[in-house]
Amino acid sequence: MGYIGRTPTGSILTSADIADGSISTAKLADDAVDNTKLDLADTYAFTGTVSGTKGLINIAQNTSNTRTALSNSASYTFMSFSYNQQKANSKIRVDVVLWGFGEAAGATNIKIGYNSTFYSGFANMVYIAGSYIKPVYGHIYIDGASSTGNKTIQIIHESENGAAARPFLTWNPNATDDARLGQTTSYVTVTEYDL
Repeated sequence: MGYIGRTPTGSILTSADIADGSISTAKLADDAVDNTKLDLADTYAFTGTVSGTKGLINIAQNTSNTRTALSNSASYTFMSFSYNQQKANSKIRVDVVLWGFGEAAGATNIKIGYNSTFYSGFANMVYIAGSYIKPVYGHIYIDGASSTGNKTIQIIHESENGAAARPFLTWNPNATDDARLGQTTSYVTVTEYDL
C-alpha cells in the first residue's frame, strides 16, 4: 500500500510527531488543561465572569497610635477612614481593637459604621476598675454595599441617652500614662469575602 507523505512508523504517536501549534483549542477536551500545565505563580488576566473563586477577596488595616486625652462628650469619633470595596454585594468583616487608659465611664456605647449604616452592640469596652488599660474589642460580619469603591468606616463612642461620657481618659496610652507601657496602637481590620 502506498502512502502520501511520510511512511508511518509501527510505534505509538508521540508529541514529537505533532508540530508545535498544530492543535487548535477546539480540539482540546474540556478540562484537559489543569494546574500541572499552568504556571500558578503567573498572573492571569480574565475577562467576563470567573466562577469557582469564592473566598477571601481583600484585607486592609487602618491604625492609630496618637495618644489623645478625651473629654466628656455625647459622641466621639475614634477612627474614620475609607475602605475600597472590591466586589458588589460581598461580605464584610470589621474587627476593632482600641486601647484606652484611666478611670471613666463604666458603660459606653461603641458603634461600627460601614457606608453610613451604624451598628451598635458589636463592640464594647472591657471595664477594669482603676487607672489601667481598658480595651475595646469588637467585630461585625455584614453584607457589603451593592457597589464597589470607597466606603467610609467609622468607629465611634456615642451615648445612647445623649449623656456626656467617655470610655476612658486617654486613647492610645503610652509611658506618659504608665511608665511600663510602650506606645499602644489601636486598629481596625477589614476583611472582604465572596461567599
